[in-house]
Amino acid sequence: MNRIPSHQLGLLVLACLPFVVGCSFDPFGTPSPDVTTSPSRQQIQYCRDVMHIDSELVLSPLGYYYEHGFQDDQIAFKFIAKTHQIGNIFDEDFVPSAELVARKSNSGLDRDIGEAWWDCQTKKLFGGNFTVPPPGSQGTRALHIGIADNGDGTFTVYVYWFET
Repeated sequence: MNRIPSHQLGLLVLACLPFVVGCSFDPFGTPSPDVTTSPSRQQIQYCRDVMHIDSELVLSPLGYYYEHGFQDDQIAFKFIAKTHQIGNIFDEDFVPSAELVARKSNSGLDRDIGEAWWDCQTKKLFGGNFTVPPPGSQGTRALHIGIADNGDGTFTVYVYWFET
């Protein structure tokens, strides 16, 4: 009778464990996403910092999704920007308003985060995809922006940020 050596048996058990306990098995203990339609001041400030949202912009949050990845984090943030000027939404040094153009597709915003408020797939938006520096760190981060003019002096803004 052939026996499986104990060190190989251990590897086999680990390989089969996700099928035994279900596909949601996470050996690294990654926390579930933080999702809310009423983000805290700290969550909003974090979005302002990493997404280079103008510090003076008055905004009303509509949805916040933060997923702590094993290596890379991602954030989806939807808000109403209370301004008549598109150039007042983001820091012009990082997101020049002149580069916000009619989008041919919502590429970069089309992530399915499983939240009804993240409905950018059904909207005709303008915006763009940018690479921005992270505050107080090195490297770059991806910033995908979609904006809808509400016609009442406000804009609905979708921002998807992730570490690259």
